[in-house]
Amino acid sequence: MDLSAYVPEEGFDLPPELEEAMEQIDEESSSHPVLSVDFSKELRQKLGLICHLQVMAKREIQYQEEFQKACRPFFSEDRWAQLRQLIHQHTDDYGHFHHSARWKMLFQELRAAAALQSHLQDKNKKQDPFQEYAAIYDAVIGRPCLENFMGPYLRYCTGQMGGLTSKRILSLGCGTGLVESFMLEELAVTRENLLGIDISEGMIREAGKRIPARQQDLLTMDTTASSWQLVYSGLNVFHYLPFGKMEKAIQKAASLLGKSGYFLGDFITPDHIRWYPNVIVSAGEHVISLRNPELIEVEGAMFQESEIFNLHYRDGELLVHYVGKHRRFLPPMHRVRSYFEKYFREVRFFDAYSLQELPDRADTCPSTRYVILAKK
Repeated sequence: MDLSAYVPEEGFDLPPELEEAMEQIDEESSSHPVLSVDFSKELRQKLGLICHLQVMAKREIQYQEEFQKACRPFFSEDRWAQLRQLIHQHTDDYGHFHHSARWKMLFQELRAAAALQSHLQDKNKKQDPFQEYAAIYDAVIGRPCLENFMGPYLRYCTGQMGGLTSKRILSLGCGTGLVESFMLEELAVTRENLLGIDISEGMIREAGKRIPARQQDLLTMDTTASSWQLVYSGLNVFHYLPFGKMEKAIQKAASLLGKSGYFLGDFITPDHIRWYPNVIVSAGEHVISLRNPELIEVEGAMFQESEIFNLHYRDGELLVHYVGKHRRFLPPMHRVRSYFEKYFREVRFFDAYSLQELPDRADTCPSTRYVILAKK
């Protein structure tokens, strides 16, 4: 079909998210023309086709199947292979991307690609963004973290408290329930003694397939007659709370415990960004998560803010999922220790990987992740 008949009318506007994405690519391309690779060129062509589709709809011409077919190959296996090659080319063994200009350009391109794909999707089939993230969370975050450090520290620390058999366990921020499932299968925990809570409906939907779980906010939980014997919090959940609420959350966790109960959880140090990878690749490489972390200051508090894209190749299609920006509060370790010592009688800090116990004076640790084991 000849597209010349559908040249955009004067004053025609693209959907705002597509227009913004095109402007960003224009700006980056003019600054770094040598970086305008085939991915950028084809992306602009597809955005232009969307523009034509919009003009046709405005003139009450039905969307043509040929146009839809012309756009969808952009998310094909070939495009997935090209992106994988580009990412691997510039990524070291620690997941750090070392071409800063190309990295910035890639993020601009992916914003536009995500907007394009969203525009092409059937609106009735679109999911809540966090539900989409929950569906692939285990591949890029859950399983690697469980294998690399969470499983080992759980075995070690629960051994320090005499095991988990018969203990009633409450898991705060359970996510997809993967770690709690590990407790059931590997640490002799029984289903009737385990409950996972999370503030995200999408995560609870996933967790409920594995463990007893419910949607709940820790900060609003009723602590009367609480008798949990272990309150657990994995993958630095407390850092995602409103930064002025961390002490309240720790106090709440203590209140949920019965006499001589334990808190066990992992946290991140203020310098976690030096370890934090730009690229996380799942086993089998069907999911690649791209992260752009930076340190920011808000109201005198320090945060690590990460912009995240997940690239997922499934059923012959590249899915570009923009997760958004996530902030994690970065309090000094001594402040976190002081909060726990206020509400618990025994408090121990360990490096999450080496399991070496950390001294009171520690400001950081080798892995930039630490585990707290505290007894009420």
